[in-house]
Amino acid sequence: MKVDIAWSPTECNRFITVGTDIQLYEVEDIKDGIIKPPAFAISDSSCANLISCSSDHQYLKCFSWYPKQEHPLLLAVGMANGRVVLESLDPISSRDAEIVGREFIPKQSRSCNCVSWNPFEANVLISGLDKHRGDNCILVWDVTRSSYLPSAIDAVTSFDRRSMFSLDSTSVSKPVLEFGPSESTQSVHWFRNNPKLFVCGMSLKYLRLYDTRDGSKHQESTTSKAVYNLCVDPDVEHRLASLFFLGVHLIELNDASLDLSNPN
Repeated sequence: MKVDIAWSPTECNRFITVGTDIQLYEVEDIKDGIIKPPAFAISDSSCANLISCSSDHQYLKCFSWYPKQEHPLLLAVGMANGRVVLESLDPISSRDAEIVGREFIPKQSRSCNCVSWNPFEANVLISGLDKHRGDNCILVWDVTRSSYLPSAIDAVTSFDRRSMFSLDSTSVSKPVLEFGPSESTQSVHWFRNNPKLFVCGMSLKYLRLYDTRDGSKHQESTTSKAVYNLCVDPDVEHRLASLFFLGVHLIELNDASLDLSNPN
């Protein structure tokens, strides 16, 4: 069984394992050489102690951990039917109670392959989907809004500082922005220094750069089969890493015809 591991973006001593269930662990010092189950050793001096477990995730395809301290145990979970569900790893948390269970629903049902919170404008969330003829594969959601006006592109051009609890519906079916008609998305990652920009691995052969301030089309594109597990170097943002089968590819954006020098 495949199991993914992710460290908390806000608490350096916590991580999760994600398989058919989601398990939250906290790293602690080993005291008196004794490790009490279900904890397990991860070094000579420390162990991982199970804090909580969320089960029944057989349809889970991907996840993204909320990047801000305000909701340190909030996850966005992408499902096999394309929906994105907000879930908390702390079932008794009052700050997550009103948002847990919110669903973001695509027009056409198909697998959600990737999901990603914007690292700074953390009300903004991207889901990347399998191909469906006539529908888009990249959906940008604002989790603070349940309905949108035609001018809703403004929702992602400046941070919406209302409480995340202000959403007045349990489900949202209209994204703020849509990209990639009749294509598929394999992975997605935001740029930290340019939080309006994100890059996607698409249709098994493209890397494409998008700007949320321009919802008409992708800004730049290059050909590459390394479209999986795309990530941006946090220190050198013109450098990407991605996977193709068992190989890791390092990509310089300017060399790959993806130009960040003038993002408009």
